[in-house]
Amino acid sequence: MGPLPSGIVAFLMTDVEASTRAWNRSTDAAEAALTSLDVDVNAVVTAQGGSVVKARGEGDSHLAVFSEASRAITAAAALQRRGDRRLSLRACVLIGEARPREGDYLSAVVSHGARIRSVAHGGQTVATRPAVEVASGQLRGGLTFRTLGVHRVKDVPEPVELLQLCGPGLRASFPLLRTRASTTSAVMAVVMVDEVRSTDRFRRPDDEVVAWQRSLIQVLRDLSDAHDGRHLKLLGDGCVVAFEDPRAARAFADDVQRRGTFRVGVALGLIDEVEGELPARTVFDAYSLMRTAEPGDVRCCAMTQSICAGAT
Repeated sequence: MGPLPSGIVAFLMTDVEASTRAWNRSTDAAEAALTSLDVDVNAVVTAQGGSVVKARGEGDSHLAVFSEASRAITAAAALQRRGDRRLSLRACVLIGEARPREGDYLSAVVSHGARIRSVAHGGQTVATRPAVEVASGQLRGGLTFRTLGVHRVKDVPEPVELLQLCGPGLRASFPLLRTRASTTSAVMAVVMVDEVRSTDRFRRPDDEVVAWQRSLIQVLRDLSDAHDGRHLKLLGDGCVVAFEDPRAARAFADDVQRRGTFRVGVALGLIDEVEGELPARTVFDAYSLMRTAEPGDVRCCAMTQSICAGAT
């Protein structure tokens, strides 16, 4: 490892979501997966001119440093695209003033990064606004960011705007960040999906239930990604997901119906994010529309119907 950067440093911090469950299932398998992850992290970070400061600093976490934020972001994308799916990574990229000390960094930036990383989900990379702005114009391969709003993160003294890394081969839809509160509200279209006669499925053997839910989850996640869904929350036999464009919400709902028999409700209104949930009247309206829909039907609020009709 060469000299560690000093001054304004870009940090990439990763850890494994639900690693305890992986250890509980099989110690040998978890150790093998983490060893493979160590190799991949070192290779990716080195390829981008960075240095791994801590490998498994907290059991399954990694801390890497770069002289350029764009290289840290590129490395994060490469790690999220890795072919080994045994472990699900959550990652954070941020920049700040820091100096190495005995091969490590003792800085509030690192402490804040660990907290920010913890609010993300497996497969998701979040970054702070300063890191994104510094990297602006330097990213390649279709990498972009979209804002997730301004959030209050535990032990970070000021609210912080967080942005999600997007691009080819990266998941787009995730539940809300695990933060205590958000300072933003937005008008969005909320879609509530419920599979018809799913109660019959739950009477089947456990392995069949698990296989069905895995297939359903994958279908809903893929369709949400395809239509730029936000704040996807998977339920036992359906989901709730929000869209900035009501036309995308309707297109998602129509595609869902092509995959089976569902009841779907679509409502448009103001959305607030509080403690990782969507406590809005709009969610209740979407639920009410879904409950009154016929099997195979998509029921939309009047405003969504008007917008979608005007687009045709």
